[in-house]
Amino acid sequence: MIENNIYETNKYVQSLSSKQRKLFFTAIDLFASKGFAKTSTAEISATAHVSEGLLFKTFKNKDNLLKQIIQPIALNILPPRIDMAMTESNEFNLKQFVSRYYQEKIKFVADNEKLIEILIRETVYNPEIIKTYKAVLPNNFWESTHACLDELKVQRIIANWDNTYLFRSLNSALVNYILRNYLFKTRLDPKRIDYTIEATYKALRPE
Repeated sequence: MIENNIYETNKYVQSLSSKQRKLFFTAIDLFASKGFAKTSTAEISATAHVSEGLLFKTFKNKDNLLKQIIQPIALNILPPRIDMAMTESNEFNLKQFVSRYYQEKIKFVADNEKLIEILIRETVYNPEIIKTYKAVLPNNFWESTHACLDELKVQRIIANWDNTYLFRSLNSALVNYILRNYLFKTRLDPKRIDYTIEATYKALRPE
């Protein structure tokens, strides 16, 4: 049972008692290894050696427990930043922007692999999960994202597309890489990310 680092500063998780934390992190282990649907509250309690009554008292039900696990993931996902595009000579560079953005996200996934696996798997089987995820994104996530993409367009280093489409295009290859490398355990050649970055860079260049 691993207490993942994204929970170290999470106020909710830190407010839990030692027995409640056992339930919480045992649920993460079981959801990741067996899946949410195949894991019962009784199994979580038995594995954690904590009463099922405490689980219900603390988390109400299994769905709410999953929500509490997912929330800190969303809160730790950072939006793209304009400084990612700035070179040492204070020039804007799209390829550097894509590279830094991808490397940051891949490191986050690698550091929190078990949690990301839960999020992706449950989103596939229960699309309603994505609504929970979006609802707990930091308040300034989309505001910061739009500001960054708008500035990149002002600097004329990225395609002059609608920001929603730009954001999807920026993340589509990244999501595919994460799915193959972590959820499906393909374990791609590390050099594959270089090709992914290059392809995304070429797709986003202004005409």
